[in-house]
Amino acid sequence: MNMHNTVRISLFLTAVIAAAATHVTLDTAVGSLPTTSGIEPVKRMVQEIRSGPYRSSRDEWERRIAEGARTSADTCLQLKMIDPPSVRIFTFAGSDILIANWKAPRASTAVAPHASAVVEEAWVWDAPKENVILLRVPLSAISKDRIADTLEELIRWESLKLQNLRIQTNGIDFLGTGPHESGNSGDYHVVVSAVLINGEGYIAISVSKLFFFMDYPPGSWGVTERFPPLADRIQNTPTRELIERLSESSPSRDTNEWVKILIRVLVQRDLSPGDLKKIAFDDSTSFYVVNSRFSALVANLHENRRLPLYEDILSDLLSDVARLDNPRYHDLLFAYVIPKFRLSLLTKIALFYVSDVRYSRVCISNLGRYGDSRAVYETLSKAAVPNGLIHDKEVALSEIKARMEKPK
Repeated sequence: MNMHNTVRISLFLTAVIAAAATHVTLDTAVGSLPTTSGIEPVKRMVQEIRSGPYRSSRDEWERRIAEGARTSADTCLQLKMIDPPSVRIFTFAGSDILIANWKAPRASTAVAPHASAVVEEAWVWDAPKENVILLRVPLSAISKDRIADTLEELIRWESLKLQNLRIQTNGIDFLGTGPHESGNSGDYHVVVSAVLINGEGYIAISVSKLFFFMDYPPGSWGVTERFPPLADRIQNTPTRELIERLSESSPSRDTNEWVKILIRVLVQRDLSPGDLKKIAFDDSTSFYVVNSRFSALVANLHENRRLPLYEDILSDLLSDVARLDNPRYHDLLFAYVIPKFRLSLLTKIALFYVSDVRYSRVCISNLGRYGDSRAVYETLSKAAVPNGLIHDKEVALSEIKARMEKPK
């Protein structure tokens, strides 16, 4: 190690010693670490990132995903990568992976000047559902005495919503898991590892893609087939085959993004009423399947200006959904999905009346929220409603009127 690097590292360690770690707790009473969570996957990744070769992005698609990878590093770290990365693209465990690499990171020191001093090389392992930020660091930075302070200085805690990270160690490697939260779109998780491999030190921060999916182009996250994009791969796939793939999809295996891509390609074709029904929910009893498919179908028909062609068919399908024995369908589909996509006001209001009475008020009220409040008010004022909905109608009208009169 040359004198310049020695000075840089000494400055870094001096700075982190001065500020005691406030987010990291080190637990040294662990005999062994889990081999399937954190440590072993990171060691396999390090082998892959070292195998190269790397190159520049070849097209706009690769460039945008590489930029998403760079932004994810900025989100997780107290430093910002300035230069575009070199990339490597390959398939690993059935998923298309992009690795972004900065051999000598030229990081902005405006945020945390000592953080960049400790990073010798950086990578982002960009996978469909998570990113792993890998950093090669001096061994002294991941020693038992220094690991907590190193992580304290490197991680952007507020971005990852981390209040406390409990680090376990077997005396050589370190593993810490942040808060884990599951949602309809997937899991929010943060796993931090520090490992020693062939005499070199590495820190890995594995983060759910849900933290920064908005920084990626549609179709590049949550989908295993990414290079080339899935939408390009299936352009010439027969309609029947695509609908069969959609029918065989599983919420636990296939993300909403995957479903949206298939439907985005399908709505550009001529579809029969039977095709639309299979795309919309295919007699599924799963709330999440119906919601994701129907939402994507209506949104893409609207985007392609084909909604008027299928409005009558969609009305019949929505009536079928309204009769399903699950009030959650009514709440989400009728109150939040359909009003956003400008079906005709009369059609929408008619559809809401076949819904469960308990959800009629919020459905009608949302017409005014997402559409033209005055037009909704005038149409709803003249509409005849069943006796059971008279009170709901009056309440909804008063809410819509109050919204119209509210100063903008």
